Amino acid sequence: MAEAAEVAAYVARLLAILTNPNPTGIAADDPYGQADDGIDRSNGFGRDVWVESLQVVDGEHGAELEVTFGLAVPPDDMWGTVPDKGVGRVLLEREWRELSGYASPADYAPYVAREIEMAASSHVQSHRRGTISSTSRETTRRALPARQVQWQMLIDGLTVEGGPSVEVSPGRIDVRIADEDDHVDASSPVVTVIVTPDQWEAVLADHAWGNVEMYLAELLGPRDPDERFLVFYRGDLVRSIRAELPPVHGAARRPQAHRVAATRPGGWYAVAPHSSPDATPP
Repeated sequence: MAEAAEVAAYVARLLAILTNPNPTGIAADDPYGQADDGIDRSNGFGRDVWVESLQVVDGEHGAELEVTFGLAVPPDDMWGTVPDKGVGRVLLEREWRELSGYASPADYAPYVAREIEMAASSHVQSHRRGTISSTSRETTRRALPARQVQWQMLIDGLTVEGGPSVEVSPGRIDVRIADEDDHVDASSPVVTVIVTPDQWEAVLADHAWGNVEMYLAELLGPRDPDERFLVFYRGDLVRSIRAELPPVHGAARRPQAHRVAATRPGGWYAVAPHSSPDATPP
């Protein structure tokens, strides 16, 4: 009972932060900025997309929050029929939050806001005319080489971008990472890639097809030293400090969490706040 009450209090405080109509540290006449709560509103969070409710639900990797959000959808035919409400999910599992630096609702709120902006973008794109359909993705998968060739592409790409790669067990590959002089020996750090052939095919089709080496180079490139794993999560390979899901990013990245939105290219918003009246929606 005590734990349930603690979770309820956490969610209530989080909802209050996310739905605060007048956050401090932001000009009322220019609401598209970052307030004292750390939430970046340059993409219209709080005005063009907003949180309406939070509900605790069971997820694949523990408790999650089901977030109902609203959208300011312009009455324009070029958008097709986009519902003005949508639903997204974010993690709530305690260990993940604590390891990720989100023990308090105040720390977690900016992350949730970014996740809901991305959920809103997916919601809009899935209802817009001309959206790439699952049929198109399936066509891409049919064009892929045989599974054995796909797997060898992964092994070869890891070896080129990292160092010697060894499949220590099915779906688990150890890669020794070369230093700045491309030197590798028994003392070189190891990154473990945890992915099945089925999962790698999904990654290859949706993210890496056409340039496997560049895709892997970004994952194996400069990172926090404790990010010793690449794990399959939500259809992609991501860095993590642990093999277990959900993934946890390295400590060096956590202090930057509130600034990520400011560097994210583009925006989701239905009404572009800083564009001309006749600008084409994103």
